Amino acid sequence: MVQAVTSDRNLYEDLALERDVLFFKLGGPGLVCFHGRNFNLKKRLSTDRIALLRSDPNFCLVAPDTYVNLRKVSEFDGDVLYFGEKGPEAKRLPVSRWRRSAIREKIASLK
Repeated sequence: MVQAVTSDRNLYEDLALERDVLFFKLGGPGLVCFHGRNFNLKKRLSTDRIALLRSDPNFCLVAPDTYVNLRKVSEFDGDVLYFGEKGPEAKRLPVSRWRRSAIREKIASLK
């Protein structure tokens, strides 16, 4: 029997970007939507905090308002970027062809 480890950590208060977030999208003024393996979380942040997020070297712009955690990308398949195992339940993002090579270079430089 497999038991799940429950965590007392509250993602709303204790979100670790490098560990928890696969990608984030910028919404309206001050609104950021964080996407993780098993969660989607919307938070209001200051413009200074958003600027810090956008300049983080672990995150790369993949669409006009979408930034991906380069350390969480598992593979590319055509124009789709996957997080974790590839399958129907996997989190994935479409990536334009001209951004794909830049993302691959940045991932290679992190390793």
